[in-house]
Amino acid sequence: MKILITAFDLYGKSPYGSALTLGKALSERLGYPLEIIPVSYKRADETIRELVERYQPELLLMLGQAGADRELRIEHIAINMRDVNLPDIDGYTACKEVIDDSLPMALFAQGDIAAMRDAVRAVGLRAKRSNSAGLFVCNSTFFRALALEREYPQMQTIFVHLPKLLEQQEYFPDHFVMPLEDMILGVETIINYHIAAFSKV
Repeated sequence: MKILITAFDLYGKSPYGSALTLGKALSERLGYPLEIIPVSYKRADETIRELVERYQPELLLMLGQAGADRELRIEHIAINMRDVNLPDIDGYTACKEVIDDSLPMALFAQGDIAAMRDAVRAVGLRAKRSNSAGLFVCNSTFFRALALEREYPQMQTIFVHLPKLLEQQEYFPDHFVMPLEDMILGVETIINYHIAAFSKV
């Protein structure tokens, strides 16, 4: 199976990022290519299209870092909206901005997100199916990726939001943290579930 992993680059005060760290670890461990996406609305839009065109993956696994989550959050829905009172890495702040007015107000991931959640829980980790990827760059790029599935019907997109790493605890003392080894196990479980489901089609 052709799998592409993407991870968002660092954003904010911490010199670590769970998405970037996990993406590198999975790429080295499993041999799948990793591409880094900037936390920029405009450049992320351009990057995700270029990557899908170049790799034409069957599974696009997108990794992002969540705010104060306690679990692996597998995203079910991307909203056609940007509206967060935070600037992206280029200094741009979006306010009640529709991403693409030619598309529906929500797009849904194709896979059985609840079954993936249950598979992760079965290996002893916290996980949930999420119906909101927020309204920042993660959601925006996830929405673009789901829209690209119309042009690349062989592709399925899975977006996983991650808690903070143990190494980030000093920067976020009030946030839940998860060891990298647990994140690797959880996301590998999601990948293996998808591969097994894909092979039955």
